[in-house]
Amino acid sequence: MARRFRGLWHTFERAVVFFHVGAAVVSGVGWLVAYVRGLDRSVIVGLAFGFGYCLLVLTLCFLVWLRTKWKSEHRLPLRRRWELRRYTSAGLNWRISSRGEVQGKAVAILRVTSTSDLPQPLELVVTCLGRIEGLSASFYLDPARPTDSDRAAEIEIPYSGGQKTVSLILRSPKLHTPGYLDIVLTSAGNAEIRVLTVKRNPEGRGSVFWR
Repeated sequence: MARRFRGLWHTFERAVVFFHVGAAVVSGVGWLVAYVRGLDRSVIVGLAFGFGYCLLVLTLCFLVWLRTKWKSEHRLPLRRRWELRRYTSAGLNWRISSRGEVQGKAVAILRVTSTSDLPQPLELVVTCLGRIEGLSASFYLDPARPTDSDRAAEIEIPYSGGQKTVSLILRSPKLHTPGYLDIVLTSAGNAEIRVLTVKRNPEGRGSVFWR
């Protein structure tokens, strides 16, 4: 029901925009013709007023669209954004170990290791230049056995489609050398994935994610 309502609302928004675009064109052309032919001043003023009104409505629609786009790119709640300010990269080492493409989507494997004792559970926050559509992770005990993942590892991943900042929690085992965490990032498009930062909660995290 909610999805259907959103669909109807978007259809209504598009109808409003198209109607006022058409009305702006008609009123603009009518004003120009009335001005050239020297018609009654009230007609010229009325057409100018109608053209200005349509421009005002279209401007407001554009501002609403910009606000909606901004909100879609900054979905994290305000409290969560303030919380992320105290996150740190201390004790973490990371690099992109490989890149590829799957079904037209850019894919990169982010390898995270530890350089010091880290809290458990370990919450990691990855910030990328572009939006990330998919996220998965596997824990490996030894780089000498790159195909031998720890199937008992507990990794919690919230839904994170379409965001530039994604999170996960490694609940067990504890991340320490030589173990490492491979995070598979799938881009929302075919642009190369660029990781900007990888940070962790300095106190660990045992509760659910902020939604």
